[in-house]
Amino acid sequence: MKKRLFIVMIFLTVLVFCTGCIPSGERPYYFPNTKWSSMSPDIWFDIEDGKRDDTYGYIYTGEIAIGDRIEKIIVNFHHYTENVSFDEASSYDDDGDEIITFFKGKCKFHPEKLVVKIDKKTDTIFNGQYDTITFIREDLPLDELE
Repeated sequence: MKKRLFIVMIFLTVLVFCTGCIPSGERPYYFPNTKWSSMSPDIWFDIEDGKRDDTYGYIYTGEIAIGDRIEKIIVNFHHYTENVSFDEASSYDDDGDEIITFFKGKCKFHPEKLVVKIDKKTDTIFNGQYDTITFIREDLPLDELE
């Protein structure tokens, strides 16, 4: 009897540990052919089918308004975590190894929205103005994706 109880306890411990390691929620890349937009600040990115990079994880393109200028961005959802980074797209094209990051954050995933809690240590553009940014999902026809 004690042996069975011990085995059940081990099994439950492993089960709880393993399910705690898997980030929860429905990530934007679960919804191909969508556009995710934030009004404040003005940021958007597209989810196209099949855009996975083995080095960087799930990466998607979009734009961010910084003052009076518009910057192309890469949104990088890190493998098996709730982490995301919003990077300058042109830094992915350079021959150098340094990627310029506008900000990083932790995600709360929902089917209709994405909430990013900004890591203030990595924020290079907002100067602490935002604690979180909420993106709303919009389904797009296939011909509207770039």
